[in-house]
Amino acid sequence: MERATIAGRFVLLLAILVVSSLAGCENSTIRNKDIIGTWVNESGAEIRFEANGRFSYRNLPTAIFNSDGVKVRVLISGDGEYWNLQLEDTGASIYLQFGWIDEIKKRPPEILYVTGNNLYFTYVPEIKGAYAGQFYFEKKPEK
Repeated sequence: MERATIAGRFVLLLAILVVSSLAGCENSTIRNKDIIGTWVNESGAEIRFEANGRFSYRNLPTAIFNSDGVKVRVLISGDGEYWNLQLEDTGASIYLQFGWIDEIKKRPPEILYVTGNNLYFTYVPEIKGAYAGQFYFEKKPEK
């Protein structure tokens, strides 16, 4: 009888491990195909990620670039050079390489952070002593 109890416990333990591992596999890793498409911000800004690694942007505030000495805060639109999804133990992020932007006088690389169903930039607000701001995007449903 003791042998049957040990076997039963083993089967129960095995079942618990299988169910736990399946529950943990519920697509928690983001992939390039999850990024491709248009992402929008409530202010009207958009970033469109293409499958070929290129991206474009509309109405993006120059404040996200944390540029020293840049006093002009305007909305910009254009085409980026490339994007790259980066997966690390601490989370996912998207490296963006912008082309030259006249309004901030440089060709900035930027990082978009991935959290749940959102992407966001962090930036330093213009108020001294203020915490970093975040500029969020949500994926626009494809039609």
